[in-house]
Formats: sequence, C-alpha cells, structure tokens
Amino acid sequence: LRQLLILLHLAGVIAWLGGMFFAHFCLRPAALEVLDPPRRLPLMAATFARFLPYTAVAVLTLLVTGIVLLLEVGFRAAPVGWHIMLALGLVMAAVFAYVYGVLFPRLRERCAAADWPAAARALARTAVNWALMSRCLLPIHVSSIMAIRAATANQARLGCPQGTMISAAKTGPSAPPACPPTWPSAMP
Repeated sequence: LRQLLILLHLAGVIAWLGGMFFAHFCLRPAALEVLDPPRRLPLMAATFARFLPYTAVAVLTLLVTGIVLLLEVGFRAAPVGWHIMLALGLVMAAVFAYVYGVLFPRLRERCAAADWPAAARALARTAVNWALMSRCLLPIHVSSIMAIRAATANQARLGCPQGTMISAAKTGPSAPPACPPTWPSAMP
C-alpha cells in the first residue's frame, strides 16, 4: 500500500508541476509571441478549462496521499522535512484553489464578453500566482533532501545498515529483514 501511495503522490506532483511548467514557461510566452489578444486569451482560457480539472484531481491526490503517508509514521515521528512539505503543499493548494475558483472564472467571463484588457489582467494575475507556487518548489526540494537524510539516520538508529532495504528491493531479501518489516513474514 505504501508504494502505491508514493506512486500516486509522485504522479500528482508530475501532473501538477509539469502542467504548470508547460503552461507558464512554454504555452504562455509562445501565445504572447504569435497571437493577438482576441485569439490568445480564449486559447489560454480553453487550455485552463482542460488543465485545471485534472490539476484539481492531482492536488487532492497529493493532499490525501501525503497526509496518509504522514499519519502512517505519526506526526511526531515524521522528519522535519515532511512537515515542511505539508505546510508548503497546503500553501500551494490554497493558491491553486484561488486560481481555479476565482481567477479562472474571471478570465473565462472576460473572454466570453470580449473584454480583452480585463481578460489580460485576469491572466496576468494567474501567472503571478503560478510564479508564487513555483517559488515554493525550492523549499519542497530542500525538505525532501532533509527527509531522505532523516530516513538514513533512522536506518542507522534501528541498526539497519545503509542500503539494506534498497539492496533487498532489487534482489529480494536473503533472510527476513531486520528493519522495517515491509515484506510478508513467509519468506522463501
């Protein structure tokens, strides 16, 4: 179950951040370069109409899997990096909710009314919020490194040599593992 939760968590990250990167750093500048506002702004609104519902699923998946993984270990036993990731993830989710619930409907309404200056302002506010979320990524990366180091420290504290779990995952355990028992007790 843990591996499935991690897979879903990573898939959510990839979908959300990969889509943000594409929209903000590739699609938006290209659309600015080659399309005038009456064509560019409806394109962005149509793109977000497809992207944001998928992103909402990714955000919910991230929050649920992250909290379940955290509860599995316990808040007190979880590494500091996990707490930092949770806090930053909640900030990013709140910014996403604002983009999806407030800014995107405003962009869509302004495009439908052909009010291009107001639609451009709504899109610019969306870009500012994407930029705010992207600034959360470095601390999340740092907190991930902290969590990995904490896992190494926990292995040492449990008397589990570095790499034992990784080697066992690659080749299969030669004997029942001495630290965290993640394999069935009936070993061949």
